[in-house]
Amino acid sequence: MKGVKHFVVTLICSVMLFCVPATALAQTVYYKESAVYWNYGRNAGVFGFSDCNSQIYTHSSSVNGYSSGWKSPGEMSKAWGYVGSATVQAYWSCIG
Repeated sequence: MKGVKHFVVTLICSVMLFCVPATALAQTVYYKESAVYWNYGRNAGVFGFSDCNSQIYTHSSSVNGYSSGWKSPGEMSKAWGYVGSATVQAYWSCIG
């Protein structure tokens, strides 16, 4: 019985740790009067992310020094990395 109780407690703690909701700040930004999707925030409290998508322009996203690289129009750019307790510094960029 003690082993089952230990297993259940471990399982509950694991679920609570990995099911922490993401803090996200999705918004529409504009580049040359064209709408660009941008979403950024934290996952599990310690990972920063920045996602960007433009249907017209080549684009990229970055967060705290991690970069997605340039992506073609219509392809989601995704940057993420460990930021710990530091402030999330997320960016997007378009060219063209």
